[in-house]
Amino acid sequence: MLSRTLRVSCISDIHLGNRNNKTRYIIANLDKYFSNDEHLSKVDLILLAGDVFDDLLSLSGGDVQYIYAWVARLLRICARHNVMVRVLEGTPSHDRGQSECFTVVNDIHEKNNGKRVNLKHVKELSIEHIEEFDLDVLYVPDEWCHTTEATLEQVRDLLAEKNLDKVDIACMHGQFSYQLPAHIPGIPRHDENAYMDLVRHLIYIGHIHVHSRNDKIIAQGSFDRISHGEEGPKGFVTSLIHPDGSNETTFVVNETARKYITVTCPYEDVEENLKVIDRAVEDLPEESFVRIEAHYANAILTNLNTLRSRWPLLIWSSIARDKDEKKNSQITLIQEESLYVPIHIDRHNLSQLVMPRLKTAGIADDILQRCAANLLEMQKV
Repeated sequence: MLSRTLRVSCISDIHLGNRNNKTRYIIANLDKYFSNDEHLSKVDLILLAGDVFDDLLSLSGGDVQYIYAWVARLLRICARHNVMVRVLEGTPSHDRGQSECFTVVNDIHEKNNGKRVNLKHVKELSIEHIEEFDLDVLYVPDEWCHTTEATLEQVRDLLAEKNLDKVDIACMHGQFSYQLPAHIPGIPRHDENAYMDLVRHLIYIGHIHVHSRNDKIIAQGSFDRISHGEEGPKGFVTSLIHPDGSNETTFVVNETARKYITVTCPYEDVEENLKVIDRAVEDLPEESFVRIEAHYANAILTNLNTLRSRWPLLIWSSIARDKDEKKNSQITLIQEESLYVPIHIDRHNLSQLVMPRLKTAGIADDILQRCAANLLEMQKV
């Protein structure tokens, strides 16, 4: 049980290194709202709930230098205010283990300044007891097992192993059923009711880019915009979690998040559509993304070069629709790669992916034990 009121701040889906929204722009917003003294002086624990990175980055790309400098600034402020930091591994195709940079920078900070931030890069399904707050935290990385049901079974086993009925808070990356339209098949969904039964206070979850709240579950959404279909508010959450079970959670809006708008052009006449577009974009900041939506035969779709000449500091694209096509804006909440999710295998999750399948194949226990031992040896390589 919590020993006192805990001040938590959770952010996720930052997507540094994104090709659309420049890293330096995202970091400028992070420094403005998140990684500064005003915010962090009021926090005990920050959770980065996955997808700090957008893709695998190389040193030659330039973004890495910005990112390491930002991590150093963040940890320097956390050290000044004694803020604990936990960085959860997110979607394998995004983070790719690169959040280990937090540990590297922390090592350098300790060597140069003699002070180390209480920091962990969490790559495995685990439960941590934080003695300072008498706090039990469940961590669930994305795509931990081949099914969400198998992940839940491992969570329950872990609770039993630690002689716990519940944890105080959970930090997860993935999606609950309530966050997705029921008609979209093939996407693994965590069982929100099962997890709410296992968590005493709050569950913070990243991956879906739209902010939402469902009882104990807080989906903070993405911090900034990286694609169309994300017109809603962006930011992160802060919580005051009280020992009596109550909490006060606030969504902190990133007011300068990159603008992505869609302008629907209903007219057949190009000049009339241009008037609609002019009104929609006249107050947009530079480098905003504007998507023109119209019937596939509408002449405005062939006039993007006119728009680029008229508004050269905006970034233009188009989407053609059939007149009878039914829109479902919810689909845009899921990144395209989520519609097909390949299984990512590395030395950290190999055993979790293989062993459950071997157990269901009717293999003898002694052989299973040797397989488990061999997999553990492989993980050390």
